Amino acid sequence: MKVTLLVLATMMGALALADTASATILIDFTRNDYGDNSGGAVWDNVDPKLPNPEDTGWNLFSKKNGTAAIVDSDGNAAGNLTESVSGGAGHWGETFHETPPGGIPQATALVARYFSVDATATYTFDGLAADSLYQVTAYAAANDMCCITEYEGDAGSTLFQSQYDYSDDDGFSGTFNVTSDSSGVASITVGPASVGVSALVNGLRLEIVPEPSTLGLLGLGSMMLIRRRTRKSA
Repeated sequence: MKVTLLVLATMMGALALADTASATILIDFTRNDYGDNSGGAVWDNVDPKLPNPEDTGWNLFSKKNGTAAIVDSDGNAAGNLTESVSGGAGHWGETFHETPPGGIPQATALVARYFSVDATATYTFDGLAADSLYQVTAYAAANDMCCITEYEGDAGSTLFQSQYDYSDDDGFSGTFNVTSDSSGVASITVGPASVGVSALVNGLRLEIVPEPSTLGLLGLGSMMLIRRRTRKSA
């Protein structure tokens, strides 16, 4: 009995550690209060394969060079998100029309956050779990063929999106990593991948990566519990 309780306590402790600040953070840049997209159009209407930002849990970030409080996907406070644009102009809600090489007109592409030539934005999160690794997914729905974007988190963890990563019915998404500091602060940079080009982003998703030690505790607890049950049945 004591062994079983110890095993259960170990597993519950590991689950508690894994659950700490582990809810997903979803940022939707599309609906905003600045620019020609203020009517509330959403980017999954252009690219249905992308996630639907109309679902619950998405933060509608509309602070141009500003700060706003955000929540996680469970509705809990998750600190603040701050945008800081440098080196050029950043525009909300730009719209583009594009005719692909095949000559078939496509739908209007909604660009939530568009950074004109050589402009770079830094997005700072200040309410993450301390000293934790996060996987970041960047989404872009625009098919404007204008932008070559670089998304950067940790040193050596960079995602590149070229102007050819779009298609008529498929948006762009990719992942990279960012690590929070001891105060739970982490920054993501979105900007041009080379001089003389532009950048864009529709949405960001941050998901904490469980520490190996937490996974190990769960595995150890499960193995001990299985072993005890096996002995009992024997």
